[in-house]
Amino acid sequence: MVSGAAQENAYRADAKAALRKMFAYSFPIDDIEVRVQNNDVWLTQMAISELFDVGRSVIAKH
Repeated sequence: MVSGAAQENAYRADAKAALRKMFAYSFPIDDIEVRVQNNDVWLTQMAISELFDVGRSVIAKH
């Protein structure tokens, strides 16, 4: 059986791999913090703004 921390790390790695596939253009995906909770992937507003190269306020509006 895999420990909770090991499973969370595996989900986090899978999430980053999925983000790389979805956003094939070049950006530093390794610098974005990804949280996995109940099989859902969560990013902060700041991380999303970095992902889409927009200001955090743009993300907060949506």
